[in-house]
Amino acid sequence: MRLRRAVVALLAVMVLLPVLAAGAAAVLLDSDALKARAIEAVGRATGRELTITGPVRLAWSLAPTLSAEGVSLANPPGASRPAMATLARVDVRVALWPLLRRRVEVRRLTLAGADVLLERNAAGQPNWVFARPAVPPAPDAVPAAPDAAPPSRMQVSVENVELRDARLGWLSGGRLDTVAVPLVQLRTEAPGTARVSGAASVDGVPVDVQGTMGTRATVDGAWPLDLRLSASGASVHAAGALGAAVALTADVPDLAAL
Repeated sequence: MRLRRAVVALLAVMVLLPVLAAGAAAVLLDSDALKARAIEAVGRATGRELTITGPVRLAWSLAPTLSAEGVSLANPPGASRPAMATLARVDVRVALWPLLRRRVEVRRLTLAGADVLLERNAAGQPNWVFARPAVPPAPDAVPAAPDAAPPSRMQVSVENVELRDARLGWLSGGRLDTVAVPLVQLRTEAPGTARVSGAASVDGVPVDVQGTMGTRATVDGAWPLDLRLSASGASVHAAGALGAAVALTADVPDLAAL
C-alpha cells in the first residue's frame, strides 16, 4: 500500500510540476507584458526609445522561445538616421524550470538581420554612449526605511548568442565603412567568459574571428576581450578591455596580399 501511494504521489508530482512551470512561464513570459517591460527597461537604462513594430510570439516547449520582429533602437538627436540599430528578428530560448525561482536562463539568443551604424553628431558626441535619464522622485513619495529590503529582481543569464546576417557600419567624415557578418557565435565557457567564433567580410575579404570576451563588465566598467582576426594570411590580435585599454599586435607576412 505504501509503495502504491508513493508511486501515485510521484506520478502526481511529475504531472503537476510541468503544469506549474507552464503556469509560471505564462505569467513571466507573457508576450504583451514582456514587450512593454522591454521597452520600459531599455528606455530607463539607455535614455533611448526601443520600438517593436512586428509581432511577438511565444512557442511552447521544454525550452520556450520568445520571438520578436521589427526591433529598433533610436539614435540620439543629430544622427544621420532615426535608428542606431535595427533587428529583423530576435529569438530568445529560455529554460522552463528556473522560471519557478524567478530566474531567466537564456539558453540561446539569436539576433538576425542586424543593421548597426556607429557615428558622431556635429558636436562630436558618439551614438554608442548612452545617458540614463534622471528620474526625479514623486512629490508625495515616501522615503524607504534604511533597513528596508530592496525589491527582488528577476535574475537573467545568457549562455549562447548568435549574430546572423548582420551589417555593422562606421560613419566618419562623410565616409561609410561597413562590415558584413554572416555568422558570429558566443558560447559561455565559464562564469563571465564566452568563446567567440565566426566569420565576417570587409570589402569582400573574408575575415575569421576567434577568441574570448567577457560577458559582464568589470568594476570599472570595462569589458575584457582576447580576439584574433585573420584574413589573407595576416592576423591581428586584440587583448585588453573595451572601455580601458586594448593592445593590438599584427602579423602581416605579405602586405600585397592583404
